[in-house]
Amino acid sequence: MLARLPLVRSLLLTLALLPACARSPRPLGAVELSSLRSASSGTRPQTWVVRGTYRDAAGEGEFLDRFAADGRFAREHRSTLPGGSGFDGRRHWALPLDGLARGSGGRSAREAAVIAGLLSGAWLEASSNIVVGALGSHTYDLSLGGHSVATLEVDPSTHLPRRLALHRSLGKRELVLGDWRRRLGFPVAHEVVLSNGGGRVASWQVQGVVAEPASFTAPTSPEDHRFDEAQADVPARRVGVRMAVSMRCDDAGETWWLVDTGAASSAVSAGLAEELAWPALGTATVVGAGGRSAQGLRRSGTLRLGGLVVTGLPVIEADLEPLSSLLGLPIEGIVGADILARTVLELDLRSARARVIEPSHWSPPEEAVRVILDGPVPFLEARFAPDHTGLLRLDTGSDDTLIFHGPAVRRLGLTHRREDLVTVRVRGLGGEVLGDRGLHPWLEVAGQSFTRFPATYLRHSGGGLARDDVAGNLGAGLLAGHRVVLALPHECIVVD
Repeated sequence: MLARLPLVRSLLLTLALLPACARSPRPLGAVELSSLRSASSGTRPQTWVVRGTYRDAAGEGEFLDRFAADGRFAREHRSTLPGGSGFDGRRHWALPLDGLARGSGGRSAREAAVIAGLLSGAWLEASSNIVVGALGSHTYDLSLGGHSVATLEVDPSTHLPRRLALHRSLGKRELVLGDWRRRLGFPVAHEVVLSNGGGRVASWQVQGVVAEPASFTAPTSPEDHRFDEAQADVPARRVGVRMAVSMRCDDAGETWWLVDTGAASSAVSAGLAEELAWPALGTATVVGAGGRSAQGLRRSGTLRLGGLVVTGLPVIEADLEPLSSLLGLPIEGIVGADILARTVLELDLRSARARVIEPSHWSPPEEAVRVILDGPVPFLEARFAPDHTGLLRLDTGSDDTLIFHGPAVRRLGLTHRREDLVTVRVRGLGGEVLGDRGLHPWLEVAGQSFTRFPATYLRHSGGGLARDDVAGNLGAGLLAGHRVVLALPHECIVVD
């Protein structure tokens, strides 16, 4: 979420973790591929299940991994907080920490598929969509759908996967796979550790591997929300070009929460969380424009947004005082993609009106536009000048119009030979990045056309604004004159 200031923009943190560019691999030689396949060889059953224990910052729990020889998978872990991902043969799904499974695409789906491919051995099957390229001695690039996903190191003595470094724009994110043992006639990694630049994030210890029938569908929805009314208007205020809505938290009365589709998880002010004594859940890594930090997690009490009632939602504990001071309104929370995944929210940005609608009482109209969920956050396909297509992150928490990510600016030459630009700074967690601001000729997105509007072109951006597979962020500044229906349960939006 970005707030526009004279020559300065400040970023509210999101949970997105983002890819970075990798070296160009050379084609994998037949001898190398043969040795890898030989090490991973074995007759696998049609489906099998791996069970064990799981540990993360929130505590200990259990995990259940289900695999199929044809590449389907379903991986779930449950400690204090749930998580997981899967592919049912038709679509990818993700289970974020809020416990509500939903469709998944983009980088999140690619990473999940590559990790599951390594754990199951499917990455070396002739039918696999994972492309293996050699980078050096016992080091390989793993790509999917034309995107380089990770760098893999294999053990030179066993030729089995040892370390998988995911391509991220900020810090390390890697899996270490060890203690390989043959189970059911093929090798299985019995210890997997996930870490980042700050140390260990999570670990998995295998306790059993059995051949048995398995389901690969997404888990059922948690019983953490209900609707007291099918449709209800919600008090709303327009703060600049953004929207804040009234949220009732336990018995604290009315509080103002900013609607931010760019935030993967909702957030609550530290003061309100302490006042309501919401229990702590550990920490989560939050990534912004220039860095990242570990933020506390709380288990919410009862949240009431119109007719929607949500209980026990994991929320980020954040210092929202700077945002309140900037907006001139006491902001006690952020309505993120987790709450929006449970309801249809209609925002009339022209007249500052909001309405909450139960998803089963709303049907997508003909003009609805599909969104791509990369993790919980929605993305939109767009066309833009001079003649390009790309994905834009929908970010109603930003007061800017359109911020092009640095990789897209350089790759597409969006500022080449332009003399009308002025220097701006985008300030966020961990620092700030420089950009240029000027009029963008045209943009077509969400069924709308925009011409000659101010946009920001980042130079060497990092963190949350450095995705090389995303063109940029679409902010509330471009949607201010429209009615927007956020229908994430139906994986679509309407802009008119």
